[in-house]
Amino acid sequence: MIEILGLMMELGADVVIATRPDAHNESFLRKLNDLARASGNESRLTFHRLPTLHTKGILGDDFYISGSMNITFNGIEVLQEGLLFTTDAESVSNARIAFMDGYGGNS
Repeated sequence: MIEILGLMMELGADVVIATRPDAHNESFLRKLNDLARASGNESRLTFHRLPTLHTKGILGDDFYISGSMNITFNGIEVLQEGLLFTTDAESVSNARIAFMDGYGGNS
């Protein structure tokens, strides 16, 4: 995931990560920040640490993926996870408004 997000920044995307301030997330955030800094893309990366965050989603220009995205052993091997992928313009627009309100970023 770090390499994919790094490539996205190299291609000009702004990446906004919202996560809980849990210790197991900090390693990921640190590695992603190091990659962004090393490639000169630190200004394209924003972090939000929110203690009560539970929403999971990936929002692009014309798509929205939402649902349970626990990419952990339990999430992959034990629990039943479900995702919704949509390119419906209204759904993407509503998600963009909600994400901008909650986490900021470029519109």
